[in-house]
Amino acid sequence: MTTKYHIDEMQGDEVVALHIVHGATALEAVSKVTTGPFVVRTVQAHWFRVADEARREVFKFAVERD
Repeated sequence: MTTKYHIDEMQGDEVVALHIVHGATALEAVSKVTTGPFVVRTVQAHWFRVADEARREVFKFAVERD
C-alpha cells in the first residue's frame, strides 16, 4: 500500500520546492526526491519536511554529508 506524502524542500525556514510523492514510507518517498544517505534532521540548513496528512504525521530528514 502506498501513501501520498507532501514534501517541502527547505532552506532554513523557507520552502524552496514542493513535491507530492507516493511511497510505502516517508523515507521511501523522500528517496524519490533526492539521494541519501538520510539522517533525522537536527541543525542542517537544507532539509526535507515530509507530511502524511492522512495520518497527521510529519517527518524531518536531511541528507548526510561527509
